[in-house]
Amino acid sequence: MLLKTYITNPRTFIHREQQNPDITRALVSMVSLVGFLVVAQLTGHSDIGVYGGLAAELISWARVTGSFAQRVWVMILGAIAVAAASFLGTIAGGNMFAAMAFLLVVAFLSGMARGLGDHGLTLGTLAVILFLLSLFGPNTIAVAEKRAIAVLIGGSWAIVLRVIILWLIKPQLPYDIAISKPWTVCADMMGMVPQLSGIDEKEAENQLNEQETKLRIAINELLPYLRKGDNKIVSVRRELLKVVRASSRFGSTAMALFYEMNEVSKHERLGFIVPTLKNTFQALELAASTVGHYLMSRSIEDEELLKIRIQRSENTIVILKKRLEAANLSLYDKVEVLKVISMFESSIGYLNTALTWAERIDEKRSQLSFITHFQPVISIRSQWKNTLSEFTAESELFRHSLRLALIATIGIFLYYTLEIPRGYWISLTIMVVLQPDFSSTRLKAWDRVLGTLGGVFAASILMHYVQFHYVIFIVIAVCLFLFFYFQQRNYAIAVFFLTIELVAMIDLTLPYEWHIGLYRMMNTVVGGIIAVGATYLLWPKWEHVKLGHYLSMAIMANKNYLDQVGYELKEKTGFHSRLIGLRRKAEVSNLNMADAFKRIKYEPGANKERLKLAEDLGFYNAKLTREITSFGAILPGISKEFNYPITYTLIDESTNLLNDLAEAIENDQLICVRHSFTRFFIEIENKVLKIRESNPSNDPQKQKDIERQLIDLDLIRSQLDKITTEIAAMCNISGNIELQAIETN
Repeated sequence: MLLKTYITNPRTFIHREQQNPDITRALVSMVSLVGFLVVAQLTGHSDIGVYGGLAAELISWARVTGSFAQRVWVMILGAIAVAAASFLGTIAGGNMFAAMAFLLVVAFLSGMARGLGDHGLTLGTLAVILFLLSLFGPNTIAVAEKRAIAVLIGGSWAIVLRVIILWLIKPQLPYDIAISKPWTVCADMMGMVPQLSGIDEKEAENQLNEQETKLRIAINELLPYLRKGDNKIVSVRRELLKVVRASSRFGSTAMALFYEMNEVSKHERLGFIVPTLKNTFQALELAASTVGHYLMSRSIEDEELLKIRIQRSENTIVILKKRLEAANLSLYDKVEVLKVISMFESSIGYLNTALTWAERIDEKRSQLSFITHFQPVISIRSQWKNTLSEFTAESELFRHSLRLALIATIGIFLYYTLEIPRGYWISLTIMVVLQPDFSSTRLKAWDRVLGTLGGVFAASILMHYVQFHYVIFIVIAVCLFLFFYFQQRNYAIAVFFLTIELVAMIDLTLPYEWHIGLYRMMNTVVGGIIAVGATYLLWPKWEHVKLGHYLSMAIMANKNYLDQVGYELKEKTGFHSRLIGLRRKAEVSNLNMADAFKRIKYEPGANKERLKLAEDLGFYNAKLTREITSFGAILPGISKEFNYPITYTLIDESTNLLNDLAEAIENDQLICVRHSFTRFFIEIENKVLKIRESNPSNDPQKQKDIERQLIDLDLIRSQLDKITTEIAAMCNISGNIELQAIETN
């Protein structure tokens, strides 16, 4: 797939690789590791090659964000911390009590480093790995210094390859990536809508959730550039805010269009217009993708191409309108397509907003110094401050770190007291298997143990028959790249290749013994069992006792979201920025709820029947979020003269029902919420009939105004019908749910 993308459109491949450099990162990590190993071998320091090589590999792989200056600073601190862990492991290796005491500290700090983000997790794990490897003798100060220096050199080598070179070539790259990435994600969302309309709805929901998560992450990475407190003479904060808001609105419109396309596909009479709709999706996808290219390259060619593609999108909408008018359909048949057209036109507006404000950013660039004006408002000090606030007994991160430290230390105790060859693999397995909650540990333990067992077996055979170091270097490089490739595709296979790489590296300078592989496999199994048992026995975090809370929070988020949409409709404000924040809260609540459901499935003591009913309720709540988003997306196209109080009353009724439902669930009450939507729609239908009969003289101008009113009212009625349908479904199944806290035995 990657090769196909590279051949057919190398420019797009490069653009996406700049934004999400997984392949580049894998290649840099591979070069960092193998390069260090080769140099160590050539200079006669192969005994420390594994320490510097691992440091070079994982420090270059760590996902460090922020400006290049901040990345260098974080990686330097990480390299120093890892070198200190290696030093402590070496001097403590000859004494069991010293090793246990030092590991208790190193493993605890490693667990707390998870709070710093992905790079904290990677660097913390690396520190423990090198500490455990360093326990192997000789355990002298001289050897400890030698290993620590190797780690620092390996870390420096990684910093040069991963950051310094790019910093010198393109110093503004972090900023360019941050501002362009949301639009690239939005383009993908718009392009996938026609494809998803033909597959299973739940599968489509999952794919949409993945894209929404990517968009949320991309926007969060841009937020540091938007924070207040900027007293600079020249600032682009306002321009950036406009561009990122446009991307968020474009993305929410793309998600809403998925549901509208599903409705269009249900009308057989509208089949003739589906190809034109798909052409419009493709045109909007290309235009949004070009916004990302333009924000990254800032070239005149991309700017002109963006204008052309926006114009092409507008032309496809004109063609769409003409085809719809020529079909001579009833308003009932046309209303679904009219909603889609309204969202298409809103999308064009967001593209033009991005173009306008991106041009203004370019106008200011000549007045800006990147070093002083384009740095995000974020600091390492603030990250550590947030992490230090987790040092409380109530913190899940603190409890996880303490559990990790205690269990890893028990692994070391077993290693020393039973004199197990390569016994540090028990603690090593605990480090990579143990997660903050029982379900995640149980889910990952099998893949990790299975992949590790297979990798240990394959690596043991490899080390037995391959005697040439340079052949092993090639194997290490290939396995490292395959680990990165499979990491997001099949975790067990990824762990398989990672284990081969680790075993090959660790055994490069050690005499091979066939039974060592067997010991490694046994140690891996023991470590996996200990890790799963620890999450069950030590301060477990049971999600099923908070099932009602997750549901209540998600429903209340939808209630607030719908309430704000109703306010925007009544006040004729269009698409206010407050909707973006409430939409994000609703979607985050849904994602948190869905993740909690996945974890609860594997928890002992969870009631499966109640969980199934709760999942059904959550499914309709997630659909409700999408329908509210669709409602918000059509608001800019509604006439300012629209004023039908019955629609506002219906929205109030809907929000009141959601509030009652959320409160009942939160308070662990027997839920019995009923709706009365039918009377509202009868009144709306009567209003439509009166409007149709309000022009007996057939005045052309008045008839045009009436048609406009009918279109607006039908658009609102149609969307409210979908919203109330989801709420009615939630009310109907709520009578079967008694979401009380489940006592654990």
